[in-house]
Amino acid sequence: MTKAKKFIAAAAAALALASSPAFALTAPEALQTMQAHGFYGVKDFDREHGYWTAKALSKEGVRHYLLLNDATGEFLAFTRADIGTRLPGISQVIEKLRQLGFAVINDVEFDDGLWEAKVRQHERGAKVKLHLHPVTLEVISQVSRGGNAAQPGNPNPTPILTAQQVVAALQAAGYRNVHDLEFEHGRWEADAVNAAGQRVELHINPYTGAIERERLDD
Repeated sequence: MTKAKKFIAAAAAALALASSPAFALTAPEALQTMQAHGFYGVKDFDREHGYWTAKALSKEGVRHYLLLNDATGEFLAFTRADIGTRLPGISQVIEKLRQLGFAVINDVEFDDGLWEAKVRQHERGAKVKLHLHPVTLEVISQVSRGGNAAQPGNPNPTPILTAQQVVAALQAAGYRNVHDLEFEHGRWEADAVNAAGQRVELHINPYTGAIERERLDD
């Protein structure tokens, strides 16, 4: 088993085995717990979807995302570099959403320690906003808005390109320094430098990798 799989398995086990009653931690208690794990300079401290979330520095001065389960006391700390390496990346999140039956995937982004996605089960289906756990990809919040009642969907059989495939396609097309790659509005978006040496913003077809729009990055 790889280190990444061991890390995810351990976190999943912690979620499954936690049997203590709801903590309902107060803000001072949650902050104290984070500090007790050796983190300082806590910022963006908030409670949402049953978790206390924050950003803080480790003893080594490395910035981490902190996640404290208000019901179980489970504590997680990870860096931005862990996403897509030790932890699931955006491609795995998209695959998970497809497995859940969502055929229309509009926005997927990592925000405040959680994955956030806006999806539909079909073109005329209700808009659904999801929040997923960063390790297990468990859906921890789901809110539906408008549209027809959700019906079991048949996900688009054409797979969405992974982040790595998109980067490779852009590099093959002559772009370099590809960064800030995000999946939004049903497409991949990225910043890069084109063959003329100009910094540009790109919209990329999620299925073919073709450039749908290129504009100068101000």
